[in-house]
This record gives sequence, structure tokens and C-alpha cells, in this order.
Amino acid sequence: MSIKNEERKDARLVARVSTDTQHIIHKAAVYSGASVTQFLVDSALDKAKSVINEIETINLTNKASSRMMELLSNPPKPNAFLRTAKANYEGKIKNVSNNTSEQTT
Repeated sequence: MSIKNEERKDARLVARVSTDTQHIIHKAAVYSGASVTQFLVDSALDKAKSVINEIETINLTNKASSRMMELLSNPPKPNAFLRTAKANYEGKIKNVSNNTSEQTT
């Protein structure tokens, strides 16, 4: 019987730290009721998620958010540059499709 929350743990993280740092981490782990290993993993995972979220999330002001929603609801007509880009893209897709069809026959 396997518990859903258990993950296979086959990777290792190693860090060298000063004695003072080790004591502080150990003390914090004891206060939180976790082992040092679990405290370090939880802390590192929380920080990693925070960094990823900060990089991958777009934060907009209310004005910018309203403008974005307006543009999504009522997009402007494509300009010449966008029409050219679309034609180039469609041409490349057509070439890929033709090459793929030729290779399978």
C-alpha cells in the first residue's frame, strides 16, 4: 500500500555551511518540529516556488490591466507587419506539411 504524498527520493542536495549557519538552521528546525533535512527541503522549495512565481507572473497596474482586457476584447486590425508575418508563417507551415507528406509516401 503506497501513500499518495510519498515521492521517490532518489536525488541528493549537499551544501557546506559554517558552523554558525548550521546551528541556526538546526535551532529553527527544532522550533518548527521538523528534522533539519525536512526543514531545509521545505525552506528551499518555498523559496524556489517564490522565485519561479515572481519571474513567471506578469504584474500589471490597474490601468495596464484594463487596457489589456480592452485589447483582448476589441483587438485592433492587423497592420502590414503582422500581415507579412502571418503570410511568412503560413508559407513555412505549408512547406513543412508538404515535406512531411512527401516523406511518408
